[in-house]
Amino acid sequence: MQRDVILLVIGALISLLTTIFLQMTQFLISRYQVNKGKVNLYTKSVYSKINSKPWGIYRVSSGESLMIPLWIELHNTKGKKEVIRNLNLVLYQGDKKIKSMVQSSHYKNSEGIIVAFGNEGTYTFILEPESIVRYNLQFNLRKDTELEFDTIRISYYDTKDKYCEYLFLDVPDGWRTKNTKIDDEWIKINK
Repeated sequence: MQRDVILLVIGALISLLTTIFLQMTQFLISRYQVNKGKVNLYTKSVYSKINSKPWGIYRVSSGESLMIPLWIELHNTKGKKEVIRNLNLVLYQGDKKIKSMVQSSHYKNSEGIIVAFGNEGTYTFILEPESIVRYNLQFNLRKDTELEFDTIRISYYDTKDKYCEYLFLDVPDGWRTKNTKIDDEWIKINK
């Protein structure tokens, strides 16, 4: 009788340990599948909704400004929601950060209707699992003769609030840049 009780307890322990092992394995596989993948960023310089011109240096009422109209596609290949927060363009001279550009929140179209840039005027995006979305963005910066630059980088904070930054444009002529054009194809931002 005592032997039967011991065998019953051993059987129950084996069953319990097997169930725990299988549950943990299932949890780890499920977690791996949800987290595999990444967020890809694609950009395309386009004509501005404000002045119908490609990116470049333009005379405005307050002087000269660097204006960069941009489409961005965000492709989330993960099985969970991801966040791209405070997407912006940053000017650099060599390896030295010079200044962040201003993110335009909206513009008034030809019918006088206010239309938002980005995600309803913000430059933070919540990406659904396994999705791709496109946004129309506009970045501006008033010319400051003391601020020279030769590259522009794209920056944002990811879901874990980690700062990410990648090369966007080489601009060797800085404020003297002329004859810019829009992109024919989408450009993947290297990650």
